[in-house]
Amino acid sequence: MNGFDSPYISGSEDGSPFTQYRRSDIPAYWSYAKNFALADRMFSSMYGPSLPEHAFAVAATAGRVVSNKLPLHDGRAMHCEDASEYFYRLRRHPSLIEWEKQAEIDKIEALYESITACLDIKTIFSALEEKGVSWRYYGRRDDFHNPMGAIDEIRNTDRWDNVIPPERFITDARSGDLPGVSYLLPPEVYNEHPQSDGRSMCVGENWTVRQVNAVMQGPDWKHTAIFITWDDFGGLYDHVRPPVVDEFGLGPRVPLLVISPWAKPGHVSHTTYEFSSFLALIERLHDIPPLTHRDRRAHDLFDVFDFDQEPLDPVVLPERPQVEGATPQRCRL
Repeated sequence: MNGFDSPYISGSEDGSPFTQYRRSDIPAYWSYAKNFALADRMFSSMYGPSLPEHAFAVAATAGRVVSNKLPLHDGRAMHCEDASEYFYRLRRHPSLIEWEKQAEIDKIEALYESITACLDIKTIFSALEEKGVSWRYYGRRDDFHNPMGAIDEIRNTDRWDNVIPPERFITDARSGDLPGVSYLLPPEVYNEHPQSDGRSMCVGENWTVRQVNAVMQGPDWKHTAIFITWDDFGGLYDHVRPPVVDEFGLGPRVPLLVISPWAKPGHVSHTTYEFSSFLALIERLHDIPPLTHRDRRAHDLFDVFDFDQEPLDPVVLPERPQVEGATPQRCRL
């Protein structure tokens, strides 16, 4: 856990890996943690990067993919739509975990092979359909973080119709039109990586507040659980050593907030979770068999809830004022 200042890990030499946010920097996230539940042993599913992490959240696997798509750019035709784009996939080797422990990067990268950027993996969504559970993925189709366009059973079937713009989420939440299971991916402009380009953590937090407020002010609040997490560690320092479960992870610790009328108030869970835990919860709730070994062994998050308690009231929060017309967007100090 002593490599955060390495440009190989963080992609930066500007000190951003040692960024720390305090209570005054993230007042809304702090308020959610204080009033609802926080997990202090939530880990990313892989060592990185973003796209395979998002794949784990819907499929409990990334098909051994260890990269974002290449070339890395957003666009109208991407992933399964563009045969020229590719992923790096990690081949198997009996010494792989030991090489990872010793950070023998050259040996690991020698196992990379290129594959078309369209994954043949099974997601939770076909199982939800079999159980009659509605679902939508709110995320921009032209965002390289969005795994849905990179999964064959989504992009090349009519399930692609369930991938809709994130801007629609607030309308659906306020009107009570959310499906049984929703995924919500913010537009890239709200990315909260610490960077020196003027990006503001406050702007991303404001976006989150708008989404959560819409759920709390809608008719489905008392039947809802909201999970807020980040797709990887973003180059931030973290001292917690993740457990090793296979060649891909677990990766560095990431935040997790659980917001619900049934969340234990002010609770800090010390249970180990990863992105496959969301699938384990859905599977337990709807009697769905696990997709992979990861969601089979993942803790299902039910321990952060108390369904016998009096339901908690909404905590509707204000947004912090932003500088009108600023590019990139930022808040007033």
